[in-house]
Formats: sequence, C-alpha cells, structure tokens
Amino acid sequence: MEEKDLIISNSNLMITLTRLTLSRDEIKIKHPTRIDLIKSMELGISHLTESIVITRALEKEYRMLRSRCLDLEIINSRNEAIILQMKSTTDNILDTGL
Repeated sequence: MEEKDLIISNSNLMITLTRLTLSRDEIKIKHPTRIDLIKSMELGISHLTESIVITRALEKEYRMLRSRCLDLEIINSRNEAIILQMKSTTDNILDTGL
C-alpha cells in the first residue's frame, strides 16, 4: 500500500462524511418531518465517523509496523554480512588446516 492510497482513502471518507452531514442538515431544514430519513442519515454519519476513527488507528499501526519491518530488514542484512564473513573465516581456517 502506498502513501497516496492512504491519503486518497482518508480524503474520500471525509468527503463522504461531509456530504452526508450537509444532506442531513438540508433535510432537517426543508423536510423536518422526515424523522425516519434524518435518523437513518444520523446513523450513517455515526457509522462513518466510527469507520474513520478505526481507519486512522489502523493507518497508524500500519506505519509503525512498516517502520519496524524496515528496521528488521536492516538488522537481517547486517547479520547476513556477519554470517558470510564468519563463513569465510571458517573456510580459511579449514583450508589452512588449523
């Protein structure tokens, strides 16, 4: 997943939330008796808000894990270099008969 995908996804969620909120507000003004529709939209707003909070938490965790993965890749590369060096040293010792 690329950074731009996260940004686009967050933007889409916020745009949808804003549109739904504006629509609900407009219905409250123009059709205040449509309680069924207003309540349905408020429930949708609540669900979308909860989804945004969860998405942000997951995004934060994803970034943390991605950073940790990079750290571990660096450690792994260093360890592989040490192993190769030790193998070379061992091979040299065995070749010289010591």
